[in-house]
Amino acid sequence: MKKIFAFILALAVASSLLSACSFGNGENMHTLYFRNISENKEVVATFFNSINDETCEVKMKKHSQDNTSFTYSCEGDTSRFNMAYITYDGITTDKFAFNKCVSGWYKTEHAVMPYAEGCDTTYKYKSTDVEFTFCGYKKLVHIWVSDDYDAEADEKYATIYMLDGQGADFIENPEEYSVNQTLNETEQVRAMTAETGYKAIIVEIDTVGQYDNQSAFSRSDELVPDLGELAPGESTGWTKKLGNKFAEFMNDTVVPYVREKYNVYTDALHTSIRGNSLSGLGAFYIIMEYPETFGTAGAMSPSLWTYDRETWKSYLSQKTFDENSPFLYFYTGGEKQDTGAETKMVYDVLNELNYPPEKLALHYNENGGHAVPYWKAVLSEFLEAMVFQHVEVLQPAPEGSKQ
Repeated sequence: MKKIFAFILALAVASSLLSACSFGNGENMHTLYFRNISENKEVVATFFNSINDETCEVKMKKHSQDNTSFTYSCEGDTSRFNMAYITYDGITTDKFAFNKCVSGWYKTEHAVMPYAEGCDTTYKYKSTDVEFTFCGYKKLVHIWVSDDYDAEADEKYATIYMLDGQGADFIENPEEYSVNQTLNETEQVRAMTAETGYKAIIVEIDTVGQYDNQSAFSRSDELVPDLGELAPGESTGWTKKLGNKFAEFMNDTVVPYVREKYNVYTDALHTSIRGNSLSGLGAFYIIMEYPETFGTAGAMSPSLWTYDRETWKSYLSQKTFDENSPFLYFYTGGEKQDTGAETKMVYDVLNELNYPPEKLALHYNENGGHAVPYWKAVLSEFLEAMVFQHVEVLQPAPEGSKQ
């Protein structure tokens, strides 16, 4: 009898954990959706905190269905958890960021894709392509606006500049090129707008060098700035170090063009820039050079290894940091598989130089690798930094906050 009672009690406890997890107040609760092309008997969302590893499992309820898919939903506490993954019928998705800019994830035939609940999920990408000249050769830029973009609206749009635009969005031929190798930026921004009301256009800059003559200039030429001698052990000759000129090109050519042609804000607060790997280095350098233009940077697995600690400290010591400094969001995987050591090094240097802590966030993923799926998974955390100038869980609550 005691064994039966204990078993029933254990089931009750498990059920309680799956349904409640002692979540906080309603202000911090946010709905997460999961859409699948097949119906599932059980769908569970596991929320977790990337800093203290606290976890919570919540059973998702069937929200809706249509002719092509089934949608499940549940709520999570964004003040306690910044990551999540979903388990359905014994299958577990990749981990992804969870915050108030996230709507949901859709298990398509080819991959798990970000999506905005209530919006179309055909994943058709359309942009306006503009050709510029950089260092004497052609530079292609793709400009995306939402379907309801209004060029005459009183309310203007923010601008998100995405480096490595050549691999930024949905590829229409997944059989030829895996959708897991694209960041699906437009869908994540669509979800952000649906959840927050924050409207933005995306400007994707191809950073592939001289694409009609690959031998002339490379991606590493464009994105590595000239800060002096490369880090010890780094061979010379693999980069022409044109990053300084590329930063000038972004500030003096691309940004003015976009601000003239589109209904966007012209202040730094509504202008952000993001990149990964070498383009993460580029985004960080560009915002350090032009903080009056760009107000938020997302540097994902940035190639900060190009220079050593002393070179970075010497460079950054020349800058002025105060309450008007831009918001810097860093993401990196571990020290063995990614740029964890170098990213933490520069993060520590910024702290030593009294960079405003409320403008600095680091997401360190010990098990993360140097690959697109990791950057796609946390892209919405960069969007959170852009929209709210604060990243819950990664940063202490702002002064005066009720959290």
